[in-house]
Amino acid sequence: MNTIKKHVAGMIWQCRDRGLTLSRPVIAGILNMTPDSFYDGGRHGSIDDAVAYSAEMIASGALIVDVGGESTRPGFTPVEAEEEMRRTIPVVRALRAAFPTAFLSIDTMKADVAAAAVEAGVDIINDVSGLADPGMVDVVRASGVGLVLMHGYAYHVGERREVEPGLLGSWVADGLERLLVEAVEQGVSPVQTVIDPGFGFGKRHTENREVLQALPAIEAVCGRPLLIGGSHKHFLNGLHPEAGGDIVKASVAFACAAWRLGGKVFRVHDVLETCRAFDVALQ
Repeated sequence: MNTIKKHVAGMIWQCRDRGLTLSRPVIAGILNMTPDSFYDGGRHGSIDDAVAYSAEMIASGALIVDVGGESTRPGFTPVEAEEEMRRTIPVVRALRAAFPTAFLSIDTMKADVAAAAVEAGVDIINDVSGLADPGMVDVVRASGVGLVLMHGYAYHVGERREVEPGLLGSWVADGLERLLVEAVEQGVSPVQTVIDPGFGFGKRHTENREVLQALPAIEAVCGRPLLIGGSHKHFLNGLHPEAGGDIVKASVAFACAAWRLGGKVFRVHDVLETCRAFDVALQ
């Protein structure tokens, strides 16, 4: 990993032929094209609705629109690649035409879906599975897109085990370091990558607080910027009781706390509220 760190310069995330500067918080607005999303339940089911909602997020400050066609909420039902592409690829094409300068991301665990999305115009692949599909690295290497590597499911980062309090940060850092090394050894440039600690994935409610506090150490071990994805997750109300059960307030508080600890990219549902909070924090 020391070799990787030597070749990482500045705070640039290379996404195809463009670099995304991470010197200030970057917001990725979530666009769910799934009928079983825990957040909006398919509210943006049509292409026109998806484009209109994306326009709102971009106007509110999102630099990235992250399109997903398969829910990963607890107890989710996997979908076939063909169905996932049916839900997402026409939307990606429409977004690329409507917003030529926006950064577009595809949230998928499948290399076939990722390849189709790249052809349709995405700049980033957000793979919550941690390269479970062996073809995913090929798609990233061939296209030069940005890659989100997430620590989550046990079979990607080592068998889930009981982790003693105080060691959660090391467990996450070790898992992400292995994923990053795997990608780089197969030809992905380090500057194409950001790392996601996977809040809420494979972690108990009480463990997320420890991972949050360990963000500086995780970033130091991996040498890559942190993407934070905690928006509207169940553990937030316990982590931020001052929000009084308001999940939007809790999500914004979590994003700000993660930013202070080194977070650079924030995948959120509440784009306007999060951008306003960062505007205040950066003054």
